[in-house]
Amino acid sequence: MRIESTVFAALAIADVAVPASADVVVSTLGNSSSGGNHIGNSTWGAEFITGDTAQDLANAQAVIEGASSQVNAYLYSDAAGLPDIELFAFDSVATSSGTPQTVTFNASSLFTLEANTTYHLVINTTGSSTVFWRNSGSHSSPEGTGSTVAGQEIFGGGSWSHFFSTGSALYAINTVPAPGGAAVLAFAGVVAARRRR
Repeated sequence: MRIESTVFAALAIADVAVPASADVVVSTLGNSSSGGNHIGNSTWGAEFITGDTAQDLANAQAVIEGASSQVNAYLYSDAAGLPDIELFAFDSVATSSGTPQTVTFNASSLFTLEANTTYHLVINTTGSSTVFWRNSGSHSSPEGTGSTVAGQEIFGGGSWSHFFSTGSALYAINTVPAPGGAAVLAFAGVVAARRRR
């Protein structure tokens, strides 16, 4: 009993001592900004493909510029390279006016991104018409385990269409991290202690 109590205490300490940061599925936030798509009067999407492991969604981020507004973000399924069905709605964000800012749209409920699957991050705004989703002038490989597709999609006239571009929207998709390695080692200690008894 004393051994188990000691090891479980070590487990709790290990879990606190090694905080985990979010895992990145895709991120183009490191690219330089050279323009923006007008989300104040249109809805825009960006396509990405997940990596080899299914992961729980933590948040999405995007570089937004313009007047104060409520900005909304969604996750859509894919149909032939275009957004199809809304799968998930992130928490909306109230932005302030001024220079480009990276805003975070949190996932307040559970949603699992399937492995090797195409999704679309879709963003629009409620309020001001002078709001832009910033993009880069060229498409480059993103950070993370997944991949992105050059260009974006725009919704207009009741349907989606490709907005051809050599660049990429500035955004990131982040997932809940796996348990820390220290916690795993501590759990191994529990098993070893039981076997010695």
